[in-house]
Amino acid sequence: MKKDKLFSIISIAIMVILAGLYLTVAVPCEHDGQGPAMKCIWTHRVVIGLAIMLIITGIIKLFQRPSVALGINMVEILIAIFGLSVITFIIGTCGTPTMVCNDLMRSSGLISWIAYIIVDGIALFRYKSLSELPNDTHLN
Repeated sequence: MKKDKLFSIISIAIMVILAGLYLTVAVPCEHDGQGPAMKCIWTHRVVIGLAIMLIITGIIKLFQRPSVALGINMVEILIAIFGLSVITFIIGTCGTPTMVCNDLMRSSGLISWIAYIIVDGIALFRYKSLSELPNDTHLN
């Protein structure tokens, strides 16, 4: 059980690092209010929201029964896949290779989302089957 909490703590740390990077270093271009906002601004907003949501669910997962934590883990992987797809093809970043969007936002986002999926995937597949979970779903 302690290893499961370790995976949750590592997942939370990855999202804290991603949110910290996006709030301090990997910021999008400034928008002057004229014309539509660039893709990097919308990607930035979505990634920050998803990272905060995964931090909150990771903290909740620390205090749940193993069967509930397993379900939360599955949902977190799906959210992380969505976050990865936001950066790559749903919204994307600016097309200019020398802009901050491509240099920092895209690379830090890709690394963080892939690391998150791997860590949560390892935690998910530690249970070979649902029958290995402790019988904590019965009502007393």
